[in-house]
Amino acid sequence: MVLRESYGGPACSQVAPPGDRPYPSGMQRTGVSTELEMASLGAARILQAAVKEDVSLGELSELAGADPAFAVRLLATVNSAAFGGATAVSDLSRAIGMLGIRGTRSIALGMVVSDLAPDGDDGDALIGNCIRRAIAARLLGAELGDKSGDDYFTVGLLLDAGLMTRGAGELGRAAEVARSPAVERILRERALGRRPHPEMGATLAQRYNFPSAIVAAIERHHDKDIPEDRLAAVAWVAEHVASAFEAGAGEESRNVAVAAARKLGVADEAISRVLERLPEEVSEAASAFNRDLGPQPNLDELINDARYQLVAMARQYQELINTLNQVLADKEALAEELRQANRTLAEMASTDALTRLPNRRAFDDSLAKDMARTERRAATLCLAVLDVDHFKQFNDTYGHAIGDDVLRVVGATLASVVRQGDVPARYGGEEFAVILPDTPLSGGLIAAERIRSAIARQIVCTDKGKVGVTVSIGVSCYVPQDEKLTQAELFERADQLLYRSKQEGRNRVSGG
Repeated sequence: MVLRESYGGPACSQVAPPGDRPYPSGMQRTGVSTELEMASLGAARILQAAVKEDVSLGELSELAGADPAFAVRLLATVNSAAFGGATAVSDLSRAIGMLGIRGTRSIALGMVVSDLAPDGDDGDALIGNCIRRAIAARLLGAELGDKSGDDYFTVGLLLDAGLMTRGAGELGRAAEVARSPAVERILRERALGRRPHPEMGATLAQRYNFPSAIVAAIERHHDKDIPEDRLAAVAWVAEHVASAFEAGAGEESRNVAVAAARKLGVADEAISRVLERLPEEVSEAASAFNRDLGPQPNLDELINDARYQLVAMARQYQELINTLNQVLADKEALAEELRQANRTLAEMASTDALTRLPNRRAFDDSLAKDMARTERRAATLCLAVLDVDHFKQFNDTYGHAIGDDVLRVVGATLASVVRQGDVPARYGGEEFAVILPDTPLSGGLIAAERIRSAIARQIVCTDKGKVGVTVSIGVSCYVPQDEKLTQAELFERADQLLYRSKQEGRNRVSGG
């Protein structure tokens, strides 16, 4: 069955606005039926029924009789000159019997697609791509000697269904993709942050209960290699054939189409016939869809005009490059923001908010690493633990705000007098600690005395006058070659020495 046999007669009737139309019986409000709100409901119901394995011609006849627009189209098809009927047919049941289930489905699908594409240049670009692929698939099937041309036409018409449905929400973007070279359409969609149209179309066909072979053909028509399944392979070649007539077409596009057809087993002479017949049949189909796509140039005209198309294609490539550069820039900016956020979170998790020194968690991690390093190198490490003298009196006499000032002063002084590589930390409350790597006990005592005297020189201003600050310090030494200690044991020794300093009068250093 040729296309004009399936699509002759009047154009689709106008349908009421979506809000004024009820859903047909048995059609659920799904993602698919939402898109079909724009299409003839009679055609949609027939299409839904025609894909069922157990549908009968009687059921289709009953559904067709409920939609005058579809009935007119169907009768016009079987009474067309191309169909070759000697006697006019006015009975729907007889007409559907002549067309068969697949032919009836093709008419219904054509009406649905026609109504989905809005009027205007952008809508014409979308429906033109759909028709071109449908004709290419049907012509290829005919050259292969396969009589199931309606299946090929159906799958070809659905190859760009994902792009067509996207046009309902963002027509300009969908048309922009449709006008770009076929080889870059998926890349352009991904650059725009959109789901590739083969995936969308396959999902649409699957939800609408099309056979699995048609779903797979839609999903794979942009694959790098030709699929093994016959229907999917024809769809894959049809995509290459149709692409030869679209943006950036030239001699290379013809060669690609011929090479693709050879993989399907179509001879060069046969693919030449397909390429020659395609423009005229696309125009006929567009007319059946009540669309004026303008004269469809043949491939030789396109090749001769390729230098003009290359200019347009170069502009499209530049737009694509600009889009990709922006996507990459946005991605890098986001990655840097995430890195900065992670650094900030890590710092917050390991830093004391009041003194800006490492907190106890960070101190414990550092002490574990430094003790392990000391053991490997057979070196010596000192740990100084210090406590602010009479800290409770600061809070009781001057208030907690002055107590916080005291802690900040101690923290700042610690940070300023320790060596690079030493680890000062606020251990908790008014207690601080300093890890002194590669330091013998004598060096640890010197460092502790430097810390004590530096803090003793500090003055904190209050509303009751200036007050001084002192600390008591205990220093323990870790010599792993003499004795192995745990972190807790090393800290406990330093803490006991700190207690000795307090007992002996405070503001002093004790070591051992």
